[in-house]
Amino acid sequence: MLAGKSISIIIPAYNEEKRIGATLAGLEQDWIDEVIVVNDGSNDQTAELVKRSSVSLLDLKENHGKAAAVELGLKKARGAVAVLLDADLESTAGELIELVRPVAVGDVAVTVAVLPIQGGGFGLVRRLAQAGLQYLTGRTMQAPLSGQRVIAREVFAQIMPFQPGFGLEIGMDVDLIIEGIPFQEINCNFRHRITGRNISGYFHRGRQFWAIVKALMAKKGAIDGEMVR
Repeated sequence: MLAGKSISIIIPAYNEEKRIGATLAGLEQDWIDEVIVVNDGSNDQTAELVKRSSVSLLDLKENHGKAAAVELGLKKARGAVAVLLDADLESTAGELIELVRPVAVGDVAVTVAVLPIQGGGFGLVRRLAQAGLQYLTGRTMQAPLSGQRVIAREVFAQIMPFQPGFGLEIGMDVDLIIEGIPFQEINCNFRHRITGRNISGYFHRGRQFWAIVKALMAKKGAIDGEMVR
């Protein structure tokens, strides 16, 4: 418990057997009240490894995508503050306290982690997200696609339902700005798996790209609809 607020950690996981154990070990801190892993239909040993730990497991038998996994985790979480973390942070997951503190003390309703640039792609997906956010809201963000976020329970209803799959973060960003929800981006030392410049990496970024395009189009339609009313 931090600043009198109960803290729930939500980790969506898909085929993370190589990293989930180290990530959970990094979260063995006494101020964290609850850790929920949502196994999103993995076909490796992710669920079995989680079962050996003391955390809660929501075990989906089929893959529903990151947004659906996170939304399920939020609905099950008991904490006043929810922390969204990727499953591949390993030991750096333990660096989350500075990301949590501003929400726990009530300075802002949401924080978004800005991670060190580690290479990988060419930044096209991130630039698409930044440009789309600027076009729709007149504002942009340093890390619009960061999956490491802290959210106060009272704003859950304003940001759900989420855009599907990899559209989760950019859809949430649009809602944060349009709804006037106070948020802060914070530099953090989280590190996670780098998507390489290979066939699988390009395929992954291609899926991200189109998910973001569809999410931005959906949000534009919603915004235009509100303007007509």
